[in-house]
Amino acid sequence: MLAAAMWSVLAISVLAVMAVFGSMAVHLLRASETPAFWMAPLIGCAYVLMFPAGACGLLLTTVLDDRSPARVVVTAIAILLLAGAVLCTAQVIRQGWLTRRQNRRSKRILSRTEVLALIRSGEVERFAKRQESLQMFLKPDPTGKDMVRTRRADPRDYSECVAAANDVRDQVGVIHYHNSDNPLDPSSPGGRWITPEEAAELLNAGEIKTFSFGNPEASFIGPGEHGQITFHGIPTGIKLADYGWVRHISVTPAMEPTMIPIARAAQARHGIPQFSINGHNE
Repeated sequence: MLAAAMWSVLAISVLAVMAVFGSMAVHLLRASETPAFWMAPLIGCAYVLMFPAGACGLLLTTVLDDRSPARVVVTAIAILLLAGAVLCTAQVIRQGWLTRRQNRRSKRILSRTEVLALIRSGEVERFAKRQESLQMFLKPDPTGKDMVRTRRADPRDYSECVAAANDVRDQVGVIHYHNSDNPLDPSSPGGRWITPEEAAELLNAGEIKTFSFGNPEASFIGPGEHGQITFHGIPTGIKLADYGWVRHISVTPAMEPTMIPIARAAQARHGIPQFSINGHNE
């Protein structure tokens, strides 16, 4: 009776492992980037069974004939199952250690020197000041090893970070920033009138998310979208809603012939801005 139970455990474990490898092969052949939902429980089941199945296999070898081919096969299977279980356990422990290490690193408050060096290195994609914290979002790790791509800094260093991001724009590209506590702070001036030259420069640099024209009352950057915005400066026919994190442009009908071709060329080059016509996305 006991031997039958051990044979059953061994057989089920072997089938589970074979099912895992078969599923992975199908997954790779289909070139799918998203694993099937049933892969996780299947792998978990196979992993849980590997230790007891390996032990059962070794015990079964004691009751099999020494010269029996079945004894050799069962011994090999038992050793493979135990070795696989040990390797999987080691990998789980290692991954857990790496995750804890990355989490500790992401929660550590960087000094001003460290965060400015990080910005100047070009690793920062964007940063935001929110709820008395300054969060730095890094660009994806090309090696795929560092999955936690956030860092924390002192919110009092926000102005210095903004200045550093603007200083290295030509070297490392645009680094978006945003002050959630005060979207209209001096570094994110909110609404202002800009010249055609300024608008063209922003569009050509790929810094404008939305380009609105048509009915001024239905503009993307009108009161209905972002609240009442005061546009400072002398009216030029081109409005800029600048939040640091994102920037939107709206033009009056008189400026459409001048600015639409420039915006179209920028869209072809960068994929943005999104065109909004009479308040509706194109």
